[in-house]
Amino acid sequence: MPRQCPFCGWFGVRAQRGAAIAFRVFPSLTLPRSISVPMCMHCGKHFLDPSKEVALTPTLNACYEARLRVMAQTVVRTLQQRGTPLRQLELTLGLSQGYLSRLGAKAGTPSPALVALLALIADEPTRLAQIHRLWADQKGLA
Repeated sequence: MPRQCPFCGWFGVRAQRGAAIAFRVFPSLTLPRSISVPMCMHCGKHFLDPSKEVALTPTLNACYEARLRVMAQTVVRTLQQRGTPLRQLELTLGLSQGYLSRLGAKAGTPSPALVALLALIADEPTRLAQIHRLWADQKGLA
């Protein structure tokens, strides 16, 4: 029999496989179907006791890193399709040579900040010129 949700009062808290929960920068990170999490079927809140949260941390980290790798691969492919030279981009962003190619092959785990920056550049290529101007400005932002 389902339990009552302390947030919405609905009698619909039950174990959910492949649940999506907020983790780090992602408001919704889907867990593997092998893991069940008690969730309210009405409001979507999940209920994990501290020991379950600790036990899930390695899985959450693995899902988080996998999603970052997929996102990085996608944005690197988009940049390449739009004709952005990856080496020039690496130099502009202060990345090591070949790093973007490795990300394109899902061979590394990028930071969320780098994925966001690359996505912004892919979305609006003029941002790359803005970054060039930023580094060229001798006065800085002050």
